[in-house]
Amino acid sequence: MLVGAESNISLIFKRKTFDPKTSAMKFLITLFIALSSLALNAQFLLPKAGLTLSTFEVENTSGMTSRMGLIAGVGYNINIGDKFSIQPELNFVQKGSKSKSNFDEFPYGGGYIEYRSSDEARLNYLQMPVMFKLTFGDATKVYINAGPSIGFGLNGKGNFKTSVYEEDPFGYIFEYTDDRDYKILFKKEPDGYEGVDNYVDNRINLSLQVGGGVILMEKIIIDLRYGIGLTDLYDDGKSKFRVLQVTLGVPIRL
Repeated sequence: MLVGAESNISLIFKRKTFDPKTSAMKFLITLFIALSSLALNAQFLLPKAGLTLSTFEVENTSGMTSRMGLIAGVGYNINIGDKFSIQPELNFVQKGSKSKSNFDEFPYGGGYIEYRSSDEARLNYLQMPVMFKLTFGDATKVYINAGPSIGFGLNGKGNFKTSVYEEDPFGYIFEYTDDRDYKILFKKEPDGYEGVDNYVDNRINLSLQVGGGVILMEKIIIDLRYGIGLTDLYDDGKSKFRVLQVTLGVPIRL
């Protein structure tokens, strides 16, 4: 549940010691440049699109459920030998979460109180994975792949609803409903801020992706992956995404 998270320290730009996020970003950018300079055979571009199913894991929080999103992007597959290849990618990825909370109270002396709340959030990322792929087969091929990924938070939005229904011992009824949209911003929360928008401490997100797929007649590629978040969104506790994604791609030979 993303609403109400507080940020205290910005870890993105002000660093005096070794920062794994900065090192990983430099490594991936260097690897992209190095791979793009290779003049190898059997290269192809891979425009693709599909769906994601993401779960947001928050420390000491229950009731979180998965949310579906979209993914679209392009990969650049470089064969190194007959079976091994490296595929850097640039993808637009939607991640998110849902949560619900229901609570009923029966006060001493009679009456009834019903509390209901729900929160849905969606975050948009620019994701840059580098996948190391091992392929088997001839006409129909299968492959397994794995690799690191770095994500850059772009923006996001959410909706929070809460309702209270109360009936006292004399039959009088009180009802209250609050329905609010909010923005998700990747930056430090201003001091003294009391609004509804949500501020995410860490724009940069590191993850590990593992999966596999099938290549049908060299014309269609179906890819299934599972992404494991390695870094937290907020500084004050565990807050990582896990993302299942499936995409359909059409290779373009170069």
